[in-house]
Order: sequence, then C-alpha cells, then structure tokens
Amino acid sequence: MIDYKVYSQHQRCLRNQRRFTETPRIALLNDLRLAIRECTNAGDKVIVCMDANEDTRTGIYNHMLNEEGLHEAILRRHNALSPPATCQTNKRRSPIDGMWISNGMNIAAGGYAEFDGFCVSDHRSIWADFTFPEILGH
Repeated sequence: MIDYKVYSQHQRCLRNQRRFTETPRIALLNDLRLAIRECTNAGDKVIVCMDANEDTRTGIYNHMLNEEGLHEAILRRHNALSPPATCQTNKRRSPIDGMWISNGMNIAAGGYAEFDGFCVSDHRSIWADFTFPEILGH
C-alpha cells in the first residue's frame, strides 16, 4: 500500500534523486539556499514568502535566509509592535508566516490582513507595497 502522507512522498522523491541523507525540511533549506544564491549571483533581488510553521523571528528558515542576505520585511517595518499570530490556532502571538526580502530593499508599506481578509484561510495574508525603483531599479 502506498503511503500518501506528504512527508513520505517527499522522502520517496528525495530517494529517487539519490539524496539519502536529507530530510524533506533540510532538502527545502538546501534547495532554497541554492536558488537564492543563483539569483543574487545574477544580480537579482529576492522576495521569499512562506508559511514556515515556526516563529519567523527565530526559526531555522529565518536563520538561513538571514545568512543569505535577506531580512523579514514586515517585522522590520513594524519593529516597535508586537506581531500577531499569523495562524488562527496559534495563541502565543508568534508569526509563522513571513516575507523575506534582499538586504538593501525596503517596503513602502506592508502588514498582515485580518483572518479571512483576502482569502479564506486559517492564516493571515501578508501584503507589501514596493516602489518601482525598489523593484525595477528606476
């Protein structure tokens, strides 16, 4: 019988790629790191939005993204405020959804929508406005 759990599916995919020592989570970190490096080495700016399933201020994804020259845009923009929980089941006011952008980039505005604000979900939507010069360089 085939196990259809997502983790098991990812493990099978990694084994098919001969990546026997990586868990799906570590594979995501490694693959994302490589993609970010390719983009930044080409001179591109990077925006990564993700449901990290961990505190976006302190978790392993935030640490890796900081190492690769990205910062969490919404938390930086509103650094004097306590962030909200970004998932309805979270009662600790820990944001688990984030938007990381290349260092040197800034958002003109941004934040978290109310639950069910932009889409039906148990997560808050994250939004940001960028200026044309910020994104396009002119």
